[in-house]
Amino acid sequence: MLRAYIYKILRSSLTYVGILGTVFICSTHIMTNSLSNSVSVLYHMDLFFGLDQTRKPLTLFAALPFAGNFAEEWESGVSTQCAARCGVKKYLAANAVLCAAVSFLTVLIGMFLFAWIYSFFIPFYEPNNNIDNYDFGYIAANGMPWLYYAIRVSIYALSVAMWCMTGLLLSALLPNKFVAVCTPLITSYVVERFTIGLPGDFNLWYLSLGRLKSDNEVFKLLYIVGVFMLLSAALGSVFWFIAEKRLQNEFT
Repeated sequence: MLRAYIYKILRSSLTYVGILGTVFICSTHIMTNSLSNSVSVLYHMDLFFGLDQTRKPLTLFAALPFAGNFAEEWESGVSTQCAARCGVKKYLAANAVLCAAVSFLTVLIGMFLFAWIYSFFIPFYEPNNNIDNYDFGYIAANGMPWLYYAIRVSIYALSVAMWCMTGLLLSALLPNKFVAVCTPLITSYVVERFTIGLPGDFNLWYLSLGRLKSDNEVFKLLYIVGVFMLLSAALGSVFWFIAEKRLQNEFT
């Protein structure tokens, strides 16, 4: 099942729309302010992450390739056939794992492509207090700006993948592809606004930006990654439970 889905994903135009859409969203701030006003790619990324109205649409592009797959297959009537052919557990596991993985990779590849393209026009990194004093900023300051970028972008991509799992979950309750793709954008706004008043360890907005009050950088990274992976697993488990009940009703 995984092999068939991977082949489907690689052939789908939505996959490439998601990646190129990510590049476009990341470029909007530079395009509106001109390259001449951009200090560096990393400085632009720091500003981009701080603007909700700019970065939030990334969840839509991340959800495009696969978050609506279960809903699409249910609406077309092939979900029961797929589940009967490979088994319900394997079918639902493939949907959950690939939803998280593809959403993560869509954002990760898109943001790396953005950074690579614009590094030809502006410096990738210039020493700047806004970056060097930021979480993990010492990595860039010590001559490893690409590693710093990889950490920040990977953390954010994990958070987006977690939000995309909410779309998959809702598709088990309401199998509609449009709902599955749009839900992550809505839940990311609503839930982040709810957690923004909580302590930093539970503030999902801060965590998505790599912020955590800890002097241990390794613990900080492991904690943030662990939170988003556990939440993704929990959402995937709820999806599994609901979708399994739905499929069992079709079989009986």
